Formats: sequence, C-alpha cells, structure tokens
Amino acid sequence: PTAVQARIETNWTKLGLASRCSILNVPGIVKVPYEASASDAGVHQEGAPALAEESLALGTITLIPETIKKWIKISDEALAMSAADLMNYIVDEITYRVMKKLDDTVVAAIVAEAGGLVVDVDKNLGWDSIFAALGNLGDIDTPVAIMKRATFFSGFLSLADNNDRPIYDVVTENGAPKYFINGVEVIFNEGLDDASTEDNVYAIVGDLKGVTVNYVDGQSVKLITDPYSLAELDLVKVVGSVKAGIGVTKPAALARLVVAGES
Repeated sequence: PTAVQARIETNWTKLGLASRCSILNVPGIVKVPYEASASDAGVHQEGAPALAEESLALGTITLIPETIKKWIKISDEALAMSAADLMNYIVDEITYRVMKKLDDTVVAAIVAEAGGLVVDVDKNLGWDSIFAALGNLGDIDTPVAIMKRATFFSGFLSLADNNDRPIYDVVTENGAPKYFINGVEVIFNEGLDDASTEDNVYAIVGDLKGVTVNYVDGQSVKLITDPYSLAELDLVKVVGSVKAGIGVTKPAALARLVVAGES
C-alpha cells in the first residue's frame, strides 16, 4: 500500500473454543486412554460371597501433532511508513488466524469422529433440540452448544417452549454479550452445517473436556520475524504457528445434532 492508517480496525471474532478442551503439553505423539466400558459397583453384605471382579475395558486414542501455520511477506517500504502500527496489526492478524484454525480443527475432529465416542442425535431444530442432545450424554460438567451464527440468530432465537416462553437468554459479561439456549452457553463456529438439509450436523452439544488438545511446543502461538532470508527482495517474513494433536478422548461427552432424514 502507498499509505497505512495508524489504526486498522478489524471485526475480530471472539475465540477460545480450543481453550475449553482438556490440555496436554507432551512432546511428540501421545496415546490417551479412555474407559470404553466398566461394570457397576455392588453392595457386599456381611457373610455373603465375594462380589464379582470389576469388568473394565480401556481404549486408546493416538494424538498425532500437526502444525497450524500462517505467514506473510511485508515490504521494507510498507514497514518504513508505519513500522510499529503495521507490525502490531500483522502479528495480531496472524495470531488470530492460527487460533481460529485451531478452533475449527477441534470442531472438525468432533464432526469426523467415527469410533463411537460422539453420540449422534437425529433431531430437527426445535425448542427442545438441546435437551434431546443432553439427554443422550453421560456424566459431563460444563455443557456448551456449538453452532453457526445463522443457526442461532435465524433459528433458535425465534423459538419458544410449550408455555410460549423464549428458550434463549443473553448475559452481558465485561461488556460483551453471551448467549444461552435452555441454559446452555452458545459458542459460534462457522465450520458446522446449516439446519435445513437432511443428515447435516448443525450443532454440537456437550462438554469440550471430552476433546484433548496436546500442545507439542507450548500453547501460545509461536511467532518468527525473519528480515534476512528475503533481504535481497527487500521483504520481511512473519510466520506464526502452533503444533497440536487433537482428538475426542471421552465417550458420550459430546453429541452431534443431525437433521433427521425421512422415515
């Protein structure tokens, strides 16, 4: 550009979905065990025969790290015009894009999970959809509902329960609104489908602690500014990256809401 504004305003999207997952910091490939099945405890009466030994089956999820990366070249001329402002913007932009891709990768891992750890609930969008998903889950602590913005604002927002009461709520926290459906916090992610086509996954409901993210080289985005490798072209390279292995590791902690097909 021939001129760079001292301040560049960008419509940032609030992130942080991946930060709600279970976090590990183990270098390399890591195997995470999970309880595939287990028998219940029993009551032992005095003098009665010994209880049967517990039946416990464990499974393993292998988290293979991948590098999420974004980079850009900046000309010396552009930097000379407003070095601090432009570089701050570039760093913020790269960090944002890497974090956004990390969030999207968590969502994609839940949608693609094919080992039976995620529950599929065939339920068209309605006032009780979130309840239907929660009713199919196991023991969870902090449920959330992940969906596209359009699914919430053009779908759930207009619905009422059987007593004609709105099913959503809005809470302002630090000046920013937080949205809830049936008491469950809503997180927006555009990687999901809409709620109009058969077999589409239009929402994910459950506890994100059911997903494990293993940060191989630390949780923060690593930034490298390289003024040397392209110096002959008067270019500075800025690279941002994070290395992480991501996978669903807890059975029945998450459910996919799927548009029901014709019976």
